[in-house]
Amino acid sequence: MQLDIILRGQSNAILLAELERGAAAGRLVQEVERLLGFDGVKDRVTLLHDRDGQGGDTMYSGTAFLGEWMARSQAGWAAGPLEQGFLARMGQYRAEGMGDATAILWMHSEYDSRDPNLLTADWTAAVRTDAALTRQALGRDAPYLFVAAHPYGDGTDAGHQAIRAGMEALDADPRFDAAIVARAPDTDIALDDLDGNPATTEYGFAHITAGDAMLIATRAARGVAEEWAAYAKPGSPVALARGDIASDGPMVVAASAAGPGQLQVDVRHDGTGGFLPLSAGAAKGLGWSLALPDGRRIEATGAAVLDADSLVVGFGQAVPAGAVLHYAWGIGRTAEPGGPGAGNAVLDSAALPAWTPAAGIAVGAPAMLPATPLPPRQGMAPPSPADALMRLTFGRDATAEEAGFLGWMEGRGVSRGDIARGLASGEAFGARTAGLDDAEFIALLHRDALGRGPAPAEQRLWQAEFAAGADRIDLVEALGDRIGSDLVFG
Repeated sequence: MQLDIILRGQSNAILLAELERGAAAGRLVQEVERLLGFDGVKDRVTLLHDRDGQGGDTMYSGTAFLGEWMARSQAGWAAGPLEQGFLARMGQYRAEGMGDATAILWMHSEYDSRDPNLLTADWTAAVRTDAALTRQALGRDAPYLFVAAHPYGDGTDAGHQAIRAGMEALDADPRFDAAIVARAPDTDIALDDLDGNPATTEYGFAHITAGDAMLIATRAARGVAEEWAAYAKPGSPVALARGDIASDGPMVVAASAAGPGQLQVDVRHDGTGGFLPLSAGAAKGLGWSLALPDGRRIEATGAAVLDADSLVVGFGQAVPAGAVLHYAWGIGRTAEPGGPGAGNAVLDSAALPAWTPAAGIAVGAPAMLPATPLPPRQGMAPPSPADALMRLTFGRDATAEEAGFLGWMEGRGVSRGDIARGLASGEAFGARTAGLDDAEFIALLHRDALGRGPAPAEQRLWQAEFAAGADRIDLVEALGDRIGSDLVFG
């Protein structure tokens, strides 16, 4: 078996691939193989990257994705010359013989982040077009696995936030097939010799160091391996974790008053049991900030672990009403001005950093907790589409007569989503789900339709949809359309 990673980006992707004779690239491949239980010979992972500058590159230094790779068109976005070369390279890769699966590891954020007026909608639209073209060239689906817009000193805070919001939106869209596989605010970005004196170190400008590259590769390997859980060998770390290893890091889900000038910050861990002891930098509160309604921003003055899933973060002054909490906002390096970033992040026991959604966490607002994923059902074959539809809408399997009727409807071209919407329009469905809040409703329907709880991104997406006025039946239809292609069982 062979699984292929295609690395995309600009100079920092090149550095990850090439620094110290490809040490970080080797770590990425070896870690994915280790987590999946591959031997590296019969079963292996490959990393594809090109940067010859003659066309067909997967990486090209000093290029913006918007405008240089993807060009504006009357229809929205179209492939520019660099993109056309990349697509030709994907055609060559396909012709030469692809592995059993392909994933895109995306590090392309630096130059686009320089635009303070960058619109998330523009960025996501361009990536959607790029993905459609790439998947067409490959003749197969390929998940987009993002390294979150990492610190780039020549970028802008607004540009970084726009890209992060776009990545989160694509991650939350089950139809797009994407995930954020690494976050790295705790990097030095110190490869550049800005003062011409090699004896001094200048932190936080443009280019990652070998240590930064190793950090990003090690974290990304977890997300890549989890994406490929279906290929994990028995007894491997991914298989033993039933496909859900620690990969996301602690997600901040709530912030509330804990005392004068202090907030209790609650997190949702991903496959870990708590925090590592805070380093001196993390204890200073580096990276935490509050956005105020008047546009001001307050930086934290300290942080401490309260319990396994809570921190206390201090701000040295009263927290104003309407404040929104962020971690690693904007360019987002967990560092003092001009100082190193390595070792300064709040980390969980898997050494993954804490994070807040791009929009931040409103202080005092009710937590939007992702539902706890349900364990796979063991020893059971996947249900038939008819059983899954009836479980989704009525909480039980289909009778023989119902299965025959539902099959007849599908044979007449009625989609499973439309069938599910029709079944859920009666009083029985309303009675079954009455009294459930949105989080409970989302968790119940995912379990019944797909045999698992919702992923955090799915939970966030649907809670946001409901908050914006979506009908609950919309979720029924969406899950109905996924029946048969998104069932997870042990």
